[in-house]
Amino acid sequence: MDVTNFLGSTGAIIMVVVYTVCAAVKMIPKVPDWIIPIVAICLGAIIGTLFGVLVPENDVFQTILIGVLAGGSAVGINQVVKQSINRDSGDTTETTEDTSSETESEDK
Repeated sequence: MDVTNFLGSTGAIIMVVVYTVCAAVKMIPKVPDWIIPIVAICLGAIIGTLFGVLVPENDVFQTILIGVLAGGSAVGINQVVKQSINRDSGDTTETTEDTSSETESEDK
């Protein structure tokens, strides 16, 4: 089964909406980054459910699955963009702490 045929236009719409909402949620300082993928997948499932219920010719279970896949794809697209930018700039998110001053004060 080809994923692009499975997602179709419904999945594309859900993916764009989820990506946009997650970008807005990421701007909220109190929301930790690890929550974003969970929000994306849940929001995709909710929107997929709405598509399944509101559009009579859609199968509800299939649109829920499409929503979950579209939510996960939105997170994946975000990571591809983010990793491409970080790779070019050489910026790393890991930081190392200088513990030499702590050990010196403990020795005294």
